[in-house]
Amino acid sequence: MPTAEGGAIIDPVSTRRRDLDVDAQRRAGQAVADTRAVGGFFYAHLAGIRGGVPEAGTASLTIAPEPGQVGGSSTMALATLADVALGTALRSRRSPGQLLPTTDLTLTLMRPSSGQVTALARVLHLDAGGGTASCELADDAGVVGYASGTFAAQPVRPGSSLPVTPWEVGMPARQDRDPDRAPQPGELTPAEQACVQAVVSAALRAGATAAAFGDELLDLMTSQIGQGRSLGSAHVTPALANRSGTVQGGALLALAAASAAPLLPSARWELRTITYAFLRPATGTDLEAAATLRRQGRTSAVLSVDVSSQGADIGLAILRFAPPVAASRASA
Repeated sequence: MPTAEGGAIIDPVSTRRRDLDVDAQRRAGQAVADTRAVGGFFYAHLAGIRGGVPEAGTASLTIAPEPGQVGGSSTMALATLADVALGTALRSRRSPGQLLPTTDLTLTLMRPSSGQVTALARVLHLDAGGGTASCELADDAGVVGYASGTFAAQPVRPGSSLPVTPWEVGMPARQDRDPDRAPQPGELTPAEQACVQAVVSAALRAGATAAAFGDELLDLMTSQIGQGRSLGSAHVTPALANRSGTVQGGALLALAAASAAPLLPSARWELRTITYAFLRPATGTDLEAAATLRRQGRTSAVLSVDVSSQGADIGLAILRFAPPVAASRASA
């Protein structure tokens, strides 16, 4: 509701939209500068992932609140933080120069996060074929959730090299370093322009719907295609690419979760666990996610999501939704 302040009428919705737009544009420009300066990939810098490797086989990374965040961090932000933390811990125990794609990733959420979230990751198993790691996600109030993942070791193509990620060598918090100058619009490459435009458009959608900014980057359209079935369609931009140029893992988990959610009443259910199996790299720009409600009871609902690109299967997700934590305690 608009309020009066100093004789002027203040509309909180308009104010949030304006602040979100300004913050999103600022962070998009800085994410471009960070990607140019230290490598990694755009969305990780947009989300503000910072930290490094305290000791071999571990990683401690944090993520900043998203632009305009009013609730917990988005599924995309938390899944990306977990994926990067797990991979960083494993890379710290392997020889440099190897690809280490994620083959499966499980994210379990205990409650919505608040403010900054930290992922503490450690290696569980390592062999010539890859490795497995787990991590704890926590905010100032305690544990938010857990994640685990399996990664496959692959050599890079002959004649090419793979630089270390900024989190392997340590990415300090922004206040502890001199920020690189954000490039002006005329200095952006076409891919960088697409990243910034995707962020601006996502901010506009998030401001209009109060949805999580990170998940709005998917620009997802969903529709029910039958009893207990829905179809989500997303057009992805370079803003969601990893450093190999394919769609980054956190975006794929967020796509699966957002495509499944319309099959359940949002006030009664929230995502508790998602396991995503990466069948092949997501190289296309148009993705589809077909969700099916497998079982719904009083305290748990299980869904599956088949993710495809250009007619080819690229991933399979199994999700479990549960009542919000407060509701679960009341019914216990």
